Amino acid sequence: MGKSNTVWGILSNTVISFMLFILVLGVLNVINWAIYNSSLDSIVSFINSNFLLIVLITILSLFGEIFMSLKFPFDMPGPLFTAVNSIFIIKLIFNIFLFTQNYITINFPYSLDFIYLMIATLVFIIILIVDYIKIFLKTRKKKKRVSREE
Repeated sequence: MGKSNTVWGILSNTVISFMLFILVLGVLNVINWAIYNSSLDSIVSFINSNFLLIVLITILSLFGEIFMSLKFPFDMPGPLFTAVNSIFIIKLIFNIFLFTQNYITINFPYSLDFIYLMIATLVFIIILIVDYIKIFLKTRKKKKRVSREE
């Protein structure tokens, strides 16, 4: 699906994508019920157990994109939604990593909770700063364009 900059475009793309995800997950659950396979069962159970996290990521991403598509000053909450969303995306990535550790043995010298906390904090701050810089650059570019037209 193409990238849309309108609120309705962003909303429709997100809703359609999420409905397709739910449809695929439903099909996977039915297949898992009909044809039991231990690998498929563990994957479907993992997705089911992280479903609420995926819903939260989808909702925060939706709000972040909608706010970022608006004009200044209405776009100011966008970076906050995006930065908070990054924390949950990193949590999902760590959950995937922990899930794969059931099949691949990897030993870490540090606690994964500490690594998660450090990465999530760093990414949150970076995304917040970069998104606000993008907003101010976009606003500045529009002001220059308006001043040239006058």
